[in-house]
Amino acid sequence: MIPVRLAPEPADFKDKVVDPGMRALHERIGLDPPTPRTGGQPFGRAKTKSGDLITRFEDLQPKHMPDYWREALDDLYESYDRICAYSGFYICETTGWRTADHMAPKSVPGDGSGADDDPHMVSMSSIWSHVYEWSNYRLACGKLNARKSDYQDVLDPFEVGEDWFVMEFYGFQVRPAHTLVRAVKTRIWATIERLGLNERPIWKTREKHYLDYLAGVPFWHLEKHSPFVARELTYSPDLLREEDKHRARPPRLSDLPQDP
Repeated sequence: MIPVRLAPEPADFKDKVVDPGMRALHERIGLDPPTPRTGGQPFGRAKTKSGDLITRFEDLQPKHMPDYWREALDDLYESYDRICAYSGFYICETTGWRTADHMAPKSVPGDGSGADDDPHMVSMSSIWSHVYEWSNYRLACGKLNARKSDYQDVLDPFEVGEDWFVMEFYGFQVRPAHTLVRAVKTRIWATIERLGLNERPIWKTREKHYLDYLAGVPFWHLEKHSPFVARELTYSPDLLREEDKHRARPPRLSDLPQDP
């Protein structure tokens, strides 16, 4: 993973996502919506498993929340340069699977709230007001979004610091930087484990991107399709092609020999 910065909210996001989403949630619990409905039928009242009407936003389940965030997928895709926030790989529209991950999950798996028997590829906030917030969305490929699911042990890409994750070129495995405090290292290892960032398909993709670069793929192309691998190359000047030596950076503290 590499740091991701919050992109500006699209000008039409409120019209496409926020207003219809909040209108639906109000209708689900029998309240007048904050914005008037101009067409279509109102959403029916939400009910509990026992058939009782739900009267509080906090009691709504993911199945009661229309997926208006899908209207923002094109904006997410362009705003975040088509890069999966978790894998660091370019998401190709024709072969990839782009999704809008809600960073704040809908529930904790196993807590009896319904997450186990009604899993969603897109996680939704347990705080209803976050479900339709632009700042809660992360662009993610479908596979890693599914692995993250509703678990809360995955680092938020918006929180990841520069050079927290580093890569070993001899095996294309990722690990925490040595200089980080133990608590941060623990969170990084939990993220790597949950998302499978060191599993064969992912490390083989990192390896392929590197080998393609050695075979002649321009550095700018590597940066566009695999920015994490490109960044790590800049810390390994011996691996850069001659025409890219000017991109080399000074060694990181995490790359220097560590005391036992």
